[in-house]
Amino acid sequence: RLDAKLALVHPQIGIFDGEIGIEGYDKEQNVRAGHLVPDADETGQSIYLFEEADLEQWVLQWGLRYDTRDIEAKETAEGNRRFSAMGGSIGATYKIDPRWNVAVNISRGFRAPSIFELYADGVHGGVQAYQTGNPDLGEETTLGGDLSLRYKDETTKASFTLYRTYIDDYIYLANTGYYRNTAGVRFTSAGTGRMAEMTNRQTDARMQGIEFAFETRPCDALRFDGAFEIIEGKDTANDRDLT
Repeated sequence: RLDAKLALVHPQIGIFDGEIGIEGYDKEQNVRAGHLVPDADETGQSIYLFEEADLEQWVLQWGLRYDTRDIEAKETAEGNRRFSAMGGSIGATYKIDPRWNVAVNISRGFRAPSIFELYADGVHGGVQAYQTGNPDLGEETTLGGDLSLRYKDETTKASFTLYRTYIDDYIYLANTGYYRNTAGVRFTSAGTGRMAEMTNRQTDARMQGIEFAFETRPCDALRFDGAFEIIEGKDTANDRDLT
């Protein structure tokens, strides 16, 4: 895999400093053993703009980004797919004092399905199942917000965050109701040498939760850190918990 980035920092315009940039990558996947995924090539391109204004007690930020992803799976009939989406974010941070601040952000994101999610076809030992990809998957898009309280001094930093994110076309792994053996033959019932068949599907979802993280250095030779998180996932299209 090769990655490249070129960014141009512009002079201050009004109250904002920022940069405009382009990014890209080229990935070549060659499978040396097994048949769970095919050989494939993947490329991605993006252009972005990021701006920030530091107004003493307030820091304002916003950005825009456009991404494309091209995936070509070799020796696969449905092997050429292109994904693209526009994303962005806007946020503000209020400095309560030199150690404490509170921040709020709203963002729209994008994720293209992976080669594995699109084209898997074989035994996946990690889930003890015969897993198949779904070449008809579309890209995931998200819209979410978060609110954070942050602390930082010379030896300690910590944050407490509340967040909620809505995901259109969330990709998840589901049982198909069929079974397969190691040769890929499909059966309608379980039996010796047969594994559950699983594939990737999409639904609309909501994820929300809280996060707490801290790090402290009582001396140069010692560091303590930890994190705690609670996540709730909901399949909003079918009114059930996410798998």
